[in-house]
Amino acid sequence: MGTLEFGRYTLQLQRRELLADGKPVELGRRAYEVLLALVEAGGAVLSKDELLARVWPGRVVEENNLQAQISALRRALGEDRDLVRTVGGRGYHFAGELSEPERPAQPVGMPRHNLPPPGFELFGRDRLVDEAVAVLLEKRFLTLVGSGGIGKTRLGLEIARRLLPHAVDGVWLVELAPVADPELVPATAASALRLKLPGGPITAERVASALSGREVLLVLDNCEHLIEASAALAEAVRCVSPESLVLATSREPLGAEGEHVCPVPPLDVPAAEGETAQAVLQAGAVRLFAARVRAVAPRFAPELHAMAIGNVCRQIDGIPLAIELAAARAATLGVEEVAARLHDRFGLLTGGRRTALARHRTLRATLDWSYELLSPTERLILQRLSVFVGGFALTSVEALAASADIAAAEAVDSLSSLVAKSLVGVELGGERPRYRLLETTRVYAQEKLVESGEAQCVARAHAEHYRDLIRCAEAEWGRQDVDSWIAAYGYALDDVRAALDWCYSVQGDRAIGVALTIHALPLWIQQSLMDECHRRVEQALSRLSEEQRDGEAAMQLYAALGGALLYTGGSRRMEEAWTRVLDTAMRLGQVDYQIRATWGLWLSYMTGGFHRKALKNAERLIQIASHEGDPMDALIGERLKGISLHCLGDQAGARRHIENLLRAGPLAFHQPRMIRYQYDQYVAAHSFLASVLWVQGYPDQATAAANAAIERAQALNHTLTLCHGLVQGGCAVPLLVGDLEAALRRTTLLNERSAQNSLDVLGGLGQCFSGMLQVSRQDWLNGVSLLRAGIEQLARLDFFLYRSMFESVHAGALAGAGCIDEAAAVADAELLRASGGDECWAYPELLRVRGEISVLTGDPARARREFDESLELARRQGALSWELRTATSLARLLQAQGRGTDARRELLTVYEKFSEGFASADLVAARMLLASLA
Repeated sequence: MGTLEFGRYTLQLQRRELLADGKPVELGRRAYEVLLALVEAGGAVLSKDELLARVWPGRVVEENNLQAQISALRRALGEDRDLVRTVGGRGYHFAGELSEPERPAQPVGMPRHNLPPPGFELFGRDRLVDEAVAVLLEKRFLTLVGSGGIGKTRLGLEIARRLLPHAVDGVWLVELAPVADPELVPATAASALRLKLPGGPITAERVASALSGREVLLVLDNCEHLIEASAALAEAVRCVSPESLVLATSREPLGAEGEHVCPVPPLDVPAAEGETAQAVLQAGAVRLFAARVRAVAPRFAPELHAMAIGNVCRQIDGIPLAIELAAARAATLGVEEVAARLHDRFGLLTGGRRTALARHRTLRATLDWSYELLSPTERLILQRLSVFVGGFALTSVEALAASADIAAAEAVDSLSSLVAKSLVGVELGGERPRYRLLETTRVYAQEKLVESGEAQCVARAHAEHYRDLIRCAEAEWGRQDVDSWIAAYGYALDDVRAALDWCYSVQGDRAIGVALTIHALPLWIQQSLMDECHRRVEQALSRLSEEQRDGEAAMQLYAALGGALLYTGGSRRMEEAWTRVLDTAMRLGQVDYQIRATWGLWLSYMTGGFHRKALKNAERLIQIASHEGDPMDALIGERLKGISLHCLGDQAGARRHIENLLRAGPLAFHQPRMIRYQYDQYVAAHSFLASVLWVQGYPDQATAAANAAIERAQALNHTLTLCHGLVQGGCAVPLLVGDLEAALRRTTLLNERSAQNSLDVLGGLGQCFSGMLQVSRQDWLNGVSLLRAGIEQLARLDFFLYRSMFESVHAGALAGAGCIDEAAAVADAELLRASGGDECWAYPELLRVRGEISVLTGDPARARREFDESLELARRQGALSWELRTATSLARLLQAQGRGTDARRELLTVYEKFSEGFASADLVAARMLLASLA
């Protein structure tokens, strides 16, 4: 059906034209689409949504766009405007009488395209195809742009097949890869279009003229080496045949009039961590890999190798060609072997399909093709950019790529050209653009850099540049908000690592490395990478020159080491490191580092369980800060003193000193102090206050303080701060009050964050809190297992804070599991250890648990002595919550002995001291026991 008639009108379907009495009617493309949709509906009513979907496929547009086209159509029909009628509340319909004129039969089997048969399924590109089809139908001229091997041709062919129904005069593929002479582009196109153009040279204009009045989809494939000729042909066709569509594929835009560009990204690859095998198998790159291996080895089971496949796809950047080549190797070598050999990716990834273009048969050939199309300056700039292993800024390009022979402006121009040629990627999401080379491109360019003899010179410049950049980052810390600072400098971490690796290599410069390590400390602390910080600081300390070992550089590095050891373990090594810092700071008159060292010594004594020594250092810090330092540091000393007093069992004193800091308000504690003390001091104070409040018998206030600490920590978006908030009250308080849902959320969060950042000490604490949670659920065996593992890990790491609390729960869980003798041994061992040390705050609870074990062993007299001792100590410490627990245990003992009145009196005396927290687990249990005793 090529023509329809209604009244005096003729609708030419192939030419997409409306005639009135044989003369063309001026009608826009959208208005024509509306008319055609209504005509094809045969008088049926089409809703507004149906018309919008037909006329603007794949797009969301406003209804007034449709109304505008209906109005334009009615204007064109003039006095026959009633042929298009509105049906109130339903839509529109066509009211004309349609007829089809007699015409000669169309030849059967006439081809409408020259596309090759469909090949493998196109993985991970559905959304991109849909978007490209919609843009092409709207804009009529689209270029798919991407790096070599990214899959532009396969994508273009899929788009072309989707558009077959929209191209009345066919879809025609013009393969330009074999064409070397730009002057042959028009002739190649004419041949593909099956045009007969006798006489004279075939030009773009002649090809375009032959397409006048026709509606084709012209696919120009592989245009990058014939950019100008391809652009000229596309412009000519669009000018003469505006209803035709032009789709091009190229490694850079054609730069033609009316061109719209669609960047083709790599296939999506699974994240490096945290993905399940099922999630990995859904990634487009992994699905392509699995399909290509199965084509050769039908019994291949990708689910058995999911993580290895994900690793391979990640290392080769999700580039489809590289994935196909890797899959071909995996079919014979195995996935794990391919993953192990990717360091030699250009030697490994060869042997593509014999029918493929020569440049697509090896990964190196693909990059060689792109590299040979570059100018000498572009090649040199690409080589120098290969020194960047992560994202980099324009200022870094100017610093490293420019040189005596290349001006900064020329380097920037070359960068722009490399971006256009898809050899350098650009991210435009932040305040400033960031550039990045795909790893495969970087490795290739690195080889070229080595061949040029410039590699060591460029590596030195790279290290010096990042030393200076990170020095600026250190200076800016505290002047910018956290998010802005991370956006400005966080991206540099990968290149800092690479620069340090070079600095400490045989040909490197250790002086640059030491300086870079010192300046990078805020970067590691802000991103909570304390394990990496520890390793890099040890590396720098081993490279100090003789004159540096007793100077400022050594002092700064030992301070960083002491801070890192809090998370990687070793209170004794912490003490040694901080003692050295203090000695140097006093010799150099560095008050700031005297304060840091005093804090560090307090920390080493506290984590080692020596709370009286810790208290002396807290008091010393207050004294130094009050006389020579910042008054805010004196307030931080108040917090330290409060924590020491809490651990020593002086809860009233602990609360008073911690609240001294909190009165300063959260705004007083900003980023510079986070560098000095590693985490936000206001969060730490609130968290420890929560523990103190619970011990004192204020469960509701304790919960509020713990919640406030976690909320601020999450708002700061700083893992170390969040973990300290969780450890120092955020996990313990919900467990102690019996809010097991909150306890589960927080212990899970602590375990996840500590594992992600390799924070071993915090991981051990997370295991202990998880064990406490299982015990609260009366899952005794799992609780014992987790507590034992956590306590043992903390002991290996020389960390003893909270040991008494964990061991008391451990002993109680063993008793609950029926392991009475083992429970008694654990309790007795911890009582002996705690009695010889300084950690007194949980001693009443240890005595209570030991008393419960004595009840189970049939020794009520000993149990009574232990309960009495626990009560006396709890009252002396002002630990009302421990007192209530022990009073409840004693009441149960007295009840079992038939002394209900005594039991009620003992428990009621303590219960009536509470003014809040009556929904907490201990108070509910006490109230139920009182009811039974009544």
